Amino acid sequence: MVNPNLIHLIDITAVQDFLQVDASISSENPLMKVAQKVQHDLDQQLVKVTLQITLSTSNELKASLLYDFVYKIDNLPDFIVGKDEQTVFTAQLIGTLLGISYSTMRGIFYQKFKELNIPEILLPVLNPNDLLKMGMG
Repeated sequence: MVNPNLIHLIDITAVQDFLQVDASISSENPLMKVAQKVQHDLDQQLVKVTLQITLSTSNELKASLLYDFVYKIDNLPDFIVGKDEQTVFTAQLIGTLLGISYSTMRGIFYQKFKELNIPEILLPVLNPNDLLKMGMG
């Protein structure tokens, strides 16, 4: 079981903040895509979740936000379920970290669009287990 008291969000880094939007995006019905990648450092008990959110219209990219979320997990080895050629963690742990990261990203996204006077563009609530399937290419 994941104990939230043993998970520490220690860093958030904006890798890319591309926003080329104006108020007309609300009426253009933009397509949103989410991608994620998870990396780890077992020795330091760190996990990095990279999330990318893109918004595009039929003919151009309007926004791309790429952020890294770094977590220190006190009991990280407890979540290893396989360690052949690559370490595999439980879906429960990765789903929890993706859920925390995505929820934080929703707030960042909202703030950025609010500053542009486009507060009606919101990221939808997603099931963290669905995020597991949205890997980066």
